[in-house]
Amino acid sequence: MAASDTRTHYDVLGISRDADAAAVRTAWKLHVQAWHPDRFTGPMRDEAERQASRINEAYTVLRDGGRRAAYDCRIAADDADARRDRQPRMSHKVRPAASRAAAAPVGSPMALPEPATLGEQVASMSRDAFSIVRRHPRVFAVAATVWVVVFGGSLIMHAVSGPTLPASAQASALRSAPAVVDTAQAEDLEDLATQAREEAAEADAAMAQLMREDAAIAAADAKAMARERALAARAATKAKRAGTARSGAPAPAAPRRGRIVRVMPTIAR
Repeated sequence: MAASDTRTHYDVLGISRDADAAAVRTAWKLHVQAWHPDRFTGPMRDEAERQASRINEAYTVLRDGGRRAAYDCRIAADDADARRDRQPRMSHKVRPAASRAAAAPVGSPMALPEPATLGEQVASMSRDAFSIVRRHPRVFAVAATVWVVVFGGSLIMHAVSGPTLPASAQASALRSAPAVVDTAQAEDLEDLATQAREEAAEADAAMAQLMREDAAIAAADAKAMARERALAARAATKAKRAGTARSGAPAPAAPRRGRIVRVMPTIAR
């Protein structure tokens, strides 16, 4: 896949990952006819050539069972890597308090052990926050005012505009919603589908006619071979008889069919 195009082959053809071979072929025909370069001019022709090449690449992979299985495994591995990259990772490990205390020089202000447990860390951060508030009360007042205004304003806007979906939910709804096309484009796609079906029917009829012609030619060849074998057998029989006659051996006489003669007794007078 190109670096600027992160779509999968299934996204390019607009089909699901469990689509069968017939659905893959139908989607390929519709998209490749819709993006045929001869239908565009100017700058759109370059885009059409790029889209047609991408569609043909997707169809070449998905129509082959072995290549499609390998591609599905690669997609699954990429998805697993993406999910693993999104998981938070610990950038550092907390050192024991004894080692941090030993690292500081004796008698320095940082010689006290740092909190090691979660409760101790929360208590330490709370003490630091309270100390900052005591040292800078005006800054804390301004920050609290800004937070109240922002949070309260968001609540008011939400109450006025009504409930809204999160950005992730909106993106998922947009991806799952069917694409809205105008009537002309829908009619063009329907015409292309009808033309594709007619061409497929004509191709099937031509293939059936070719198969019938091949069967007739094969039957004629079989008859010719049988005739040639019969002629060869007759020629071999004649040659055998001719060789026997030249060698002086009497040829076996063909059996003659006798005639039946009835003898009637004579009566003396």
